[in-house]
Amino acid sequence: MLDVIIVFLLCGFSVIMLFQLQKSLPQLQAEVASLPEEIHKGGLQHPMIGVNFQVVLPLPEHVQQRPALVMLASPDCSVCESELIDWLKANEYDAVPFVCYYQHENIDEHNLRVFLDTFAGRVPLQPYPGHLDHRLGIEGSPFVFMIDSNGIVHRVQRPLRSLVKYYRQMKDRV
Repeated sequence: MLDVIIVFLLCGFSVIMLFQLQKSLPQLQAEVASLPEEIHKGGLQHPMIGVNFQVVLPLPEHVQQRPALVMLASPDCSVCESELIDWLKANEYDAVPFVCYYQHENIDEHNLRVFLDTFAGRVPLQPYPGHLDHRLGIEGSPFVFMIDSNGIVHRVQRPLRSLVKYYRQMKDRV
């Protein structure tokens, strides 16, 4: 008898939930229809896409006038460190044009020293002012993107190894 009551209650609860879902479905469809068109096409683009990065920061000679990968990093960021280690491994056999801009203002001195000791001479490093992140719409480190030969940002992606893979595929197609 108890089994019948439990089954009856579960069925009743299921019917009530279906009615609730049916009532909220038109509201959900209206909300989705009001979203910007970019979301329907696979997501919003980052504001950095299309920016001429060499106007923002001067590019070092080894990445000027060629497609390259760029990373904005913070010496306080452990993920940045692991991304750079991944880049070093990926770059052993097939060099990919790359530069890492690192924050050098308002950073713990010890972390900055360790970062530079670890990567200087192994990774192309350039300092950049930390306040630049906010102006560019960057909310966290690391920020990784690809520029074309004119310095225009074309792709924002993380992790860095995915962008390295994309760069190599693009290079193979050309």
